Amino acid sequence: MIYRILFIIMKIGVFGSIGVGKSSLSKILSEKFNLKLIEEPVITNPYIDKYYENPKKYGIKFQMRFLISRYEYVNIKLNTDNDNFILDRTFYEDKIFADVNYNIGNINDCDYKNLYMPYYNLMKDKIIKLDKIIYLSASVKKLMERIKKRGREYEKSIKEDYLQELEIGYEKSYNELKNSGIDIIKVDWEEFDNDKVIDLISCCSL
Repeated sequence: MIYRILFIIMKIGVFGSIGVGKSSLSKILSEKFNLKLIEEPVITNPYIDKYYENPKKYGIKFQMRFLISRYEYVNIKLNTDNDNFILDRTFYEDKIFADVNYNIGNINDCDYKNLYMPYYNLMKDKIIKLDKIIYLSASVKKLMERIKKRGREYEKSIKEDYLQELEIGYEKSYNELKNSGIDIIKVDWEEFDNDKVIDLISCCSL
C-alpha cells in the first residue's frame, strides 16, 4: 500500500530549517522509492563564504544567487524531464531566509522591495507545483546540535538567535502554504523517524 501511494505522488518537497535533516531524509526516500533527488544548490553559490563573513555587505547577492539557483533547479531543469522527484529544499523557503535577512538588516529596504520581491513573485508563479510537502520541525537546541555535529565550515558562525528567527519564518510560511491549499504535512523531527514520515504520507494520501 505504501509503495503504491508513493508512486502516485510524483513530486515531493522536504521543507525545514538548517540542520533539521532534510537531505538525509530526502536521500532515503529517493533511494527507497526510485525518485530523482534534486539537491539544494549550495555549492553553486559563490557568495556563501563571503556572506557568513560579512552578511550585511553580501546579503542581497547571496539571496539573489540562491533564488536564481533554486528556480533553475526546481523549475527549468525539471521542465525538461518527466521523472518523479524529491526536492531536499523547496522554492518557497527562499523567501523565509530573505525575510530574516531583511528583518535583521542584512538586506536593505530598497533591495528587498525593488529587487528581491519582484523576482521572487515572478518565479513563484512559474514554478512546478508539488504534490506534497513534508515539513520537518525541530527545536533550535536540536538544530544547533546537528549543525555542530556535521561540522560545515561556513556554518560555524550560525547563532541560536538566527535559527530562532528562521523558526518563526518557517511556522509563518507553513501556515500560509497550508491555508493556500498546498498539501503540506508537519512532522516532529526532534528525533529521526523515517518510517513515521512514510506512514504519514501513506495515511494522508488515502
